Amino acid sequence: MCMRSCAMDRPGRSPPASGSQRAWSLSTWCCFGFCCWGCSGSASARWLRRRRPSGSGPGLCLSASSPSPRPCRTRRYFAMAETPIRPEQHVRAGQRPVRVLALLALVAVAGVLGSHAVVTGQLVSSLNPAEQVLEDFSKGEPDGFPQGWQASRSESSTRKAYTVTREGNQAFLRTRGIDDQMRIKKRIAWDPKEYPIVTWRWRLRAASQGGGLIAAVFITLDTDLLFIPVFTKYIWSPSGTAGALKEGGMFSGSEIIVRAGGQPVGQWVEERVNAYADFLKIHKHEPAPQAWGISVVTGPGAELDFGSIKLAKQ
Repeated sequence: MCMRSCAMDRPGRSPPASGSQRAWSLSTWCCFGFCCWGCSGSASARWLRRRRPSGSGPGLCLSASSPSPRPCRTRRYFAMAETPIRPEQHVRAGQRPVRVLALLALVAVAGVLGSHAVVTGQLVSSLNPAEQVLEDFSKGEPDGFPQGWQASRSESSTRKAYTVTREGNQAFLRTRGIDDQMRIKKRIAWDPKEYPIVTWRWRLRAASQGGGLIAAVFITLDTDLLFIPVFTKYIWSPSGTAGALKEGGMFSGSEIIVRAGGQPVGQWVEERVNAYADFLKIHKHEPAPQAWGISVVTGPGAELDFGSIKLAKQ
């Protein structure tokens, strides 16, 4: 139908012979003109009637083949085309950009709020249950490295040393210690004041022969002025006393022994710490409103499994 309108612009072609054909062609253009606006616009312009004064009889039309005025039979198709715009219509039309801008502003605000998880890492649920799961190690990448975690150094070696494993329906992180600095980290935000308690499970499979740490969990509730994470390191030490605190320096975090000795082996044990209270005790000020994240490490020569890491209110 669009081709029929375009044909009217070609030289040597005359318009349809009858008024009914003209009406059909023009009404067709009105319905489908958007598909060929440029070509059918000039053809339709030749058939638009001149608006007659009120009470002057039938309207007059001009066409290329018949330059003399004649009665127009297609008035009903173009009554709306020549209706003047009332002043109030201009006001409503002018309000459309304002409405569009308001809608865009709402979308932008929603985008900023929704991007919080992108900027600060994964955000735990805000449904306010008594307990929340920070990590259950149920998802791994194709090579077994836990999904959502990052290596602090030596990417290839770290990915081989930390793999997601299953025993029946239970998922956990199997680790083989190479270097006590080769830890993995995960950005995840939560309110440490609302959820001060952090719990986790771990299982020692083989202890290291040296005197270094067996394993550790890092809980980071704040950053310093240079945006470097400020963490508390909860360690399983082959020696020392459980509960002992060693304050960190400018470039090291504080350490708290949560378990001492090389036992038990092959058995799951659970740890429970008040990370918020420990932060206040060590740093003498409130942590950030949203925590930075967590990290885990296994000491050289040790083999250990990490189970679920959870939050609790008390």
